[in-house]
Amino acid sequence: MRRLRAVLWTVVVVALVNARAAATTIIKGPYLQNVTQTSIVVMWETDVAALGRVDYGPTAAYGSSAFDLRSVTIHEAKVTGLTAGATYHYRVASGAASSADSTFQAAPLPGTPVRICHYSDSCYDRMAPPEAPREVVVSMIDSDPDIVLHTGDIVSDARVYEDWWPQFFSKAGDLMMYTPMFAVLGNHEYHSPWYFAFFSLPTESSGLEDWYSHDYTNVHIIGLDSNQDYSPGSAQYNWLVQDLSEHVDAVWTIVHFHHPVYSACGDLSDSNLLIRYLVPLFEAYDVDLVFNGHHHYYEHSLDDGVHYIISGGGGQVVGPTNCHENPYQVYTESCYHHCVIDVAGGTLTVRGKRRDNTTFDPLTLTKGEPAFSFMLSAPRWHLVSVPLVPVDPRPEAVFAGISVNNALFHYDPPNAGYVSYQAADPVPFGTIAAGAGYWLHLSQSARIQYQGLPHEGTQEIELAGGRWTLIGNPFQSAVPLTAIEVHHPGLGQTKTLAAAQQAGWIQLPWYYYDPSVGSYQLCGFDPWSGDDQLRPWRGYWVAAGPQTVRLRISPP
Repeated sequence: MRRLRAVLWTVVVVALVNARAAATTIIKGPYLQNVTQTSIVVMWETDVAALGRVDYGPTAAYGSSAFDLRSVTIHEAKVTGLTAGATYHYRVASGAASSADSTFQAAPLPGTPVRICHYSDSCYDRMAPPEAPREVVVSMIDSDPDIVLHTGDIVSDARVYEDWWPQFFSKAGDLMMYTPMFAVLGNHEYHSPWYFAFFSLPTESSGLEDWYSHDYTNVHIIGLDSNQDYSPGSAQYNWLVQDLSEHVDAVWTIVHFHHPVYSACGDLSDSNLLIRYLVPLFEAYDVDLVFNGHHHYYEHSLDDGVHYIISGGGGQVVGPTNCHENPYQVYTESCYHHCVIDVAGGTLTVRGKRRDNTTFDPLTLTKGEPAFSFMLSAPRWHLVSVPLVPVDPRPEAVFAGISVNNALFHYDPPNAGYVSYQAADPVPFGTIAAGAGYWLHLSQSARIQYQGLPHEGTQEIELAGGRWTLIGNPFQSAVPLTAIEVHHPGLGQTKTLAAAQQAGWIQLPWYYYDPSVGSYQLCGFDPWSGDDQLRPWRGYWVAAGPQTVRLRISPP
């Protein structure tokens, strides 16, 4: 009966969409927004108010639909239930109008090599060559990015509806049909309602589209609004501090906003405030790249390990360079261009790309230190963990050279069962995390070796109430059990591990597996326990009391 109701409801919805068929024309789009591993937003505009539908599926036969049941002209439909990294065909429909077939790709799993493009200041300028904005976009299409970042000044006056088609959608529409774009506000947006109507940006982290953050593979991307207050104590500043502190273990962090931090041309009043208020945060939280616009040329600066790139050659007339001194300048050039960012695990490369597809100012950044386990014997089972945050957390990268297909397992406490790694479909297994334990069966002796980053600060590991969890030491050195605390979210209390055991929050001893004898050994405070420390590379079975708690493990 439930299935029949669902089918009938779908029929009713489709009928409602088709009922609004009166002379509807799609005048913008479709285009893509706010992609994640499991969802994407599809947008389009019609000339009259209508309902909307997105048909999608693995082939042009589609098979599934998502709906915008509002009678509006600017449509926004969220497609959910996607598989990370998978490609889907889609089309949109409003009334009798429908779009041609196109495709989108769900965001891939962390560690998957990806390409990001950045550009800015694409709005009309009567002094600029009229072909420049489109040629920059064509060059970007040639770069074939997975996502695009736009750092503002999208149109000359975002308050004027008539500016949006000739200056932006007519130039970048075919790029956005296949590639999601994440924009931030420039001074020419004037916080116009049209900007917020035409873009659908992530709000999960901030609750706002003015500033936000999102993850794309192992890149944490932060978009700010440099037109609004970002001084200490402001809402934007406080949010930024919280967001950076919650993502200190991100392999790569990119921040983009409109006004430049370091510049050799233009007004420096905004730069002075940005240097005073935001640069200390970028340095303290190991931001890698900051992209800006506003000044219509390319300039690359480097200060205390943070690379600042002005990429304002999106279409406005390009300006002069080196009007005054910039002691942090690495390279500058006056040209129409975009930037290409390639990320593959612990390697990130950036280069500028002119509209004639020639490139300039190549930059390569690398991260991670080698992590080498002890030799694991075979043929045996091993209960293992990894002590560094993998820069490429895909199982085939962390366990490179080891046959892990159907030989690597993690435990899923909510379902009280194992999930095996399947090379043909790696998505259900997910990625490798420091602080988790894994069963690994070896057919021949091997050593785990990968590039990783050390954890910053105290790490929390959640233990589901009334269930067993496989954990690992998230650090490279042994951690005494006496240094571990347990936090009880329900009570808002934190106790030492020994006190938490006495309170019934957690069970001891914990269990690790010794492959040399083929049996479990004990880790606890009792004299008969074989160890009283969490060892790196070792996995442990840990059971919580009836309620969910969190282990708090501090660096040794």
